[in-house]
Amino acid sequence: MQEEIEPEKILGVIDNAQFPAEENKPVYSLVFTSERVIATLLAAESESLLRLAVIDGIDGIGHLPDPRFRFKNMVKNVADESHRLLSVDPITILSTHKGSFALPYSQIRRIKLKRGGFMSRPYIKLYTYEKKYLFMLLRNLGKSINKQVFLDYTNILESTGIRELY
Repeated sequence: MQEEIEPEKILGVIDNAQFPAEENKPVYSLVFTSERVIATLLAAESESLLRLAVIDGIDGIGHLPDPRFRFKNMVKNVADESHRLLSVDPITILSTHKGSFALPYSQIRRIKLKRGGFMSRPYIKLYTYEKKYLFMLLRNLGKSINKQVFLDYTNILESTGIRELY
């Protein structure tokens, strides 16, 4: 009798993760699966979310629409993308954008998640045996990462089975 192999499942998504952790760098969604973390490109370097909120809003004459309207659309688009990713096959997610990459859990030795505070930004740091991957967590376009969101992120990380979480 042959052992049945379970398909890779998506455990959760952390949005708005900027890597490398510098301004105007690419923004990713971190998709945590049963086997690996996939960093899928959400916005390219020249299209960081905050820049898109301004650049996309300029009409042909150079007028900016009400920025509250643009931010609401950006937040809705990110939330829609996050929900969409939960129902997409991980292999498809990885192959959708050239800039996407994956880190198998077997290569990750620990993960650090920091909520941030008044003077510091929240981040997630993935430590592999070769290097560190520091993702700054953008605060959902002006919204802070509150306790509930932080707990959701923590639950996603705990579901990966990685022993060293701090």
